[in-house]
Amino acid sequence: MQRILVTGANSFVGRHLIPFLVNSGHKVQGTVRKVDVARKGAFAPKTFYHPNLIGDLSDRTFLKSLRWKPDVIIHLAANSDVNANVSRIFNDNVTSAENLLKFAKRVGCSKLIAISTISVHGDILHQSVSESTGFVKPNIYGVTKRAAEILFQSDTNLASKYIVRLPAVLGFGASKHWISRVFLSATKNKEIEIHNPSSLFNNVIYIHDLLRFLDQLISRSDEGAFAFPIASTKPLEIKSIVDLRIKHSNSNSKVLVSKKITKAFTIDDRYARENFSYNSLSVSSAIKNYIGDSILSLE
Repeated sequence: MQRILVTGANSFVGRHLIPFLVNSGHKVQGTVRKVDVARKGAFAPKTFYHPNLIGDLSDRTFLKSLRWKPDVIIHLAANSDVNANVSRIFNDNVTSAENLLKFAKRVGCSKLIAISTISVHGDILHQSVSESTGFVKPNIYGVTKRAAEILFQSDTNLASKYIVRLPAVLGFGASKHWISRVFLSATKNKEIEIHNPSSLFNNVIYIHDLLRFLDQLISRSDEGAFAFPIASTKPLEIKSIVDLRIKHSNSNSKVLVSKKITKAFTIDDRYARENFSYNSLSVSSAIKNYIGDSILSLE
């Protein structure tokens, strides 16, 4: 059993992660920014959030007053709105990271698991992304998340720092990525436009694969800073992914192939698999599970 602080408890991942950790026997507290968010957004019973830690991580007085000492911090909180005010997204992603590190030092927490994003890489110049891929012109979200990564990596008070760069996460309640938009269009029998139909794609992870992996990292004690991507096995062509959704939902949606060519890439996550025992479903299985989740959400 570990004492775990989860930031961004009301995020999509947080709403799945907190009950998972509690059911695994851990003691968990989660932070949320607003009272109304804490009340309305959770899949889990309210008891999983007791006591609720309500406040803004970018406000240095919030964590400064917190006396609870976690063994592990899982940092999910982030602002991914590329249209947000620059100072707002900087405070949410960078200043919050600075405050979190000050908190960890004050209470003597030595392990951090920080959720980052493939977006830190910006423009992808090659056909695959790995832990060694460089950073080329990321958007404001990617820039601020990369800045937070650097803060975490350079911190000398934390013994173990795992920075997990995520692709799209699939599961009940998922949104904000192109696959969720495709699924919604298929549900409504709307036309679906796709780019690069024959390009291979594995840039997804099913939520339960992520939860199990985070639980594995909680129990590890690797010393140092580690930043790497994770994804799913057995890439599929983009057209095949859309066809799966249409087939399994009996949708009448028509697929339109755009003539516009966009950059396509897959994720090479061998580093996580070989060094941290990461395991995942195939893309096909992840998509089929997500289809089941989306059907469940409509019932």
